[in-house]
Amino acid sequence: MTSHITELTKYLKYVFNDFFVIALLFFIGALAFAYGNLLQHLSGGQPWEQGVILLGLVGGLQLGNLATLIQAPDQVFLAPQEFAFPSYLKRAYWYSYALSGCIQLLIWFVLLPFVSLSLGFQSLQLKELLLLMLVLKGGLLDFQVGQLYLARPLTTIARISGAWLLPFGITAVAVLGWPLVSLLLGCGYLAGVLYWSRERSVALNWKWLVRTESRRMQRLYQIFALFTDVPTLPARPRRRRWADSWLRWLQQDQAHLYLNLYFRSFVRNSTESDLYVRVIFLGTIILLCLSNQLMAIIIAWLLIYMTGVQLTPFAGYFRQNSLLQIYPVTGAEQAQNFHQFYVSLIGIEIILFSLATWWGTSSLWSGAVTLAGGLLLLFGLIKTVVRHQLNKNRRETYAD
Repeated sequence: MTSHITELTKYLKYVFNDFFVIALLFFIGALAFAYGNLLQHLSGGQPWEQGVILLGLVGGLQLGNLATLIQAPDQVFLAPQEFAFPSYLKRAYWYSYALSGCIQLLIWFVLLPFVSLSLGFQSLQLKELLLLMLVLKGGLLDFQVGQLYLARPLTTIARISGAWLLPFGITAVAVLGWPLVSLLLGCGYLAGVLYWSRERSVALNWKWLVRTESRRMQRLYQIFALFTDVPTLPARPRRRRWADSWLRWLQQDQAHLYLNLYFRSFVRNSTESDLYVRVIFLGTIILLCLSNQLMAIIIAWLLIYMTGVQLTPFAGYFRQNSLLQIYPVTGAEQAQNFHQFYVSLIGIEIILFSLATWWGTSSLWSGAVTLAGGLLLLFGLIKTVVRHQLNKNRRETYAD
């Protein structure tokens, strides 16, 4: 636990840097302003309002999974002590429930005025809704604990039914105006999950335990990878034949050797390319739906910054490949090729976000500010973060 918290603290200091905190404050302020305007126009009792509340509550229940902190080598050492493992899982459960409970409390607090105005809930009903969220979250975590003792993993339909459909139906009863009935149903759901988990097999399913924890940490590392290099995030190369035709425009000569390598490795590296495409896709959709100019510009700059930081460690992608060290290519040519690779990807993002901001806000001025600020941000990243990364790679190469 101590090493896990230390590791998270190490990455969080890169996530909550000065630039991100300032941008986050502006974003929260703009979002709160837009949320306040939305509350003023609520009429109450509309189906779409009930749908938003239901999706917000059910989606919030899925945030925060069981954290066991078990790694693959632990099976060898912990298997002889499996009889004592339930006590460890109990501590892991309460640790996960404490974090998840804070998330549920935050979601409830954010939705509090929306629920009050839309559904007309009073103080007692709002408290019942909060208790319902905490009870359902406890049931979901117990559902995950019970799966660890199954000889075979549950089918997809069974997992969706237990983790999504049942909480959805129970929460829908509360949104329709019967929070107390929904709370009683939630207690029944929790009791049923506890009874089901008590009837589980005695043997612990180590493969499922390691797999689920590995997936949970991978999702967490992917968030950290938006801000800094994460060595524990493994690369999964994948051949994408459709991209070959798009890469033919690259010059095939010695001076552009690393430019070809960077682009082809980036396309085949699912960790880096998937994050890049995901940020651009989601960012474009969000900007197209935003009409607030200030919020749209800040979000666009923030996403550009995160993508730029995410791509920076890719400069040292080939440092451990000893065969590339014998190529007749100087370090200056490699750095120049990485600059071209870096500017191309960030430039595409800047153009798309500028057009999306222009379209979403119906303001050419907003699109121009996004474009100008994005270019200045790109210049600053190249002069600071990218230069530092290239110098670091050069020192490590000489040290090797």
